[in-house]
Amino acid sequence: HIVFNGGQPTTVEQFAADPERFWPQTKWTDPILLSNSFMYDMGAQNRNPSQAQIDTLRTHIDQHFELVLLTEYMDESLVLMRRLLCWQPEDILYLSMKVQHGHSTSNASAATAANIRKMNYGDAQLYEHFNRTLWQKIGREIGFWQEVRQLRERRAQLYDRCQWTLHMDEDKHRKALEDNMLYYPVVFPEEWAALTKQQQQRAAQQERECHYLTLDSKGFVKHVKASEGLPLKECMTAGAQPMLNTVHLRTHLNGADNELATVILRDAVRRRLNVAVPRFLVENGNTTGGSSSSSSGGGTALSNSEHPRLGWPRWQTLQSDLTVLGGPAPLAGGTVNVLSGYFVLQPDLINKLVRSAIGNNKGTYITMLQEPTQRFVRSWQRLRVEQLLGGQVSLSAFLQAPPKYLEQLEPHVRRQLVNPVAHDLGFDAATFSDEQETHFLRTVLDQFPAVLLAEYMDHSLVYLRRVQCWDEETVETLWHPLDAFSADLAPNHNGGDGGAGPPPDSAHALALAGGPHGKESVPVVPVRAEDQRAIRLLNSLDNALYLRANATFWARLSAQVGLEREVRQLAHRREKLRKDCMHYRESDARMLAQLGPVQQLGGGDLPQATKCRLLWLSPTGYMRWMAQSIRHPAAANDDDGAEAAAAPSKLDR
Repeated sequence: HIVFNGGQPTTVEQFAADPERFWPQTKWTDPILLSNSFMYDMGAQNRNPSQAQIDTLRTHIDQHFELVLLTEYMDESLVLMRRLLCWQPEDILYLSMKVQHGHSTSNASAATAANIRKMNYGDAQLYEHFNRTLWQKIGREIGFWQEVRQLRERRAQLYDRCQWTLHMDEDKHRKALEDNMLYYPVVFPEEWAALTKQQQQRAAQQERECHYLTLDSKGFVKHVKASEGLPLKECMTAGAQPMLNTVHLRTHLNGADNELATVILRDAVRRRLNVAVPRFLVENGNTTGGSSSSSSGGGTALSNSEHPRLGWPRWQTLQSDLTVLGGPAPLAGGTVNVLSGYFVLQPDLINKLVRSAIGNNKGTYITMLQEPTQRFVRSWQRLRVEQLLGGQVSLSAFLQAPPKYLEQLEPHVRRQLVNPVAHDLGFDAATFSDEQETHFLRTVLDQFPAVLLAEYMDHSLVYLRRVQCWDEETVETLWHPLDAFSADLAPNHNGGDGGAGPPPDSAHALALAGGPHGKESVPVVPVRAEDQRAIRLLNSLDNALYLRANATFWARLSAQVGLEREVRQLAHRREKLRKDCMHYRESDARMLAQLGPVQQLGGGDLPQATKCRLLWLSPTGYMRWMAQSIRHPAAANDDDGAEAAAAPSKLDR
């Protein structure tokens, strides 16, 4: 703190010798922690207290506190407390945490120790007084030292049994206690296998005792809340505050990802955040090509080979591709809070656009992947590739000679059939060496704290809610697996009705058959085994990325406490919402005509009709609704001229 505020590196010895010299350069909390902190905690003056203030506080504590414990004599203090409160001996069992066993906590010289006591002269007097009173109380007890020895013997036994749990964090302890997750069979598999059933039950009970003993106070409070059914917001952010910034790299022809985009936009509206979205979607609702020209933005007509989904944002012409929606004026330098769209990942450029006004928060990167064979088949049908090839080439025929037929297709179609995810994540087949390809596959997903899976939408939304520290209502959706796919695909669950196709092979059983959560898995389009192999070969990069994402996804979720319970609650609320909102489902245009401007929604609960229409809106509809009422002036209309491009132009340069 001293260096941060312009001072020189300072040792403890230097500081203790002349603290008044350094206080002006410290953080405001440092004097509280370093100078008579016990007096501060008791509500007294801690900076330069008078002797009268010290004496008054000492008298007050003597009169109102039955017992003052001392950290250095923890066992003795706890035995006194047990007797005072009439607890059982087992109630004061504990394991030391956040300490260095067998090491001295101080190596200060005699001179430095004297200076520290001088700086804390109020606390020093209080400590000396209550040190005396502690031993006076102990001297009046009968059989005291025998009980202390018994406590220490029991603690030593517990330490030998539980030391393997000491390194675990709060979530692992809570997961064991609340989700009945046993770690003993994982840490000691051979020992566990050798135990009888009765011994395993006893070992499981002993492990629970270890978790209780090593769970810290903050985790214990959460555990008690969860056990009592009290509201508990599980969050992964610092201070349990919602994440300010979000970068959502969308994936193509993914119905689940569409719903994810709507969730992110809804949160932006609720918290009045700036959102950067594709201008062509806002102005035209156009996702299939065409024109996105404007008189002031400098846009140009796009041919099929310049499909807007595959080229946005074009960083060289950012002002013509970008529309900023919602919230107050953009932050200094043209920054925004939320970026959502189909774009090629370029972190250095994105971090210039999306960053926090305070500190160096680069935001949460989010993307949602789909199992490659299923994505390919749906892309084939949605893009009508067979018709594009003259109606004479079946999927199986195409897969027997992909290069022959790919060269007959437009670039934007080829892009969505061959490793589209790898390309969007920054892979360049024309320039990447084999070493770069290997490094890319191994590291690119590490940039995403939230890599979600379309096949497990509920789990993905709950995990994202925790990453972002959103309220549970934020991730409520009306999405259902069947909503994501058109009827002509004839989807069926987990491998087919009546053997329409072979079941997934073992490599993809977790992804397609639902793994541990099969009933949530999206419908599986039947694909012949030889076609599956050919698709994975054609999309080898995307296949490798998906397998890695799948493993990472479940590894991250396995560490979450109470996640399955929250997933079930989300699914239950969705089914209720679908029943309540079904008769409000209309086209985006009809729903937009009945929704008022964002500013008129106000706070508190929304009318049922409004809430339902906002849940049914597609991402494009949501963007257009935001644009109609709260588009930022820098991109409000085509008549703004040069002013509309002013902020983004800094980024272009």
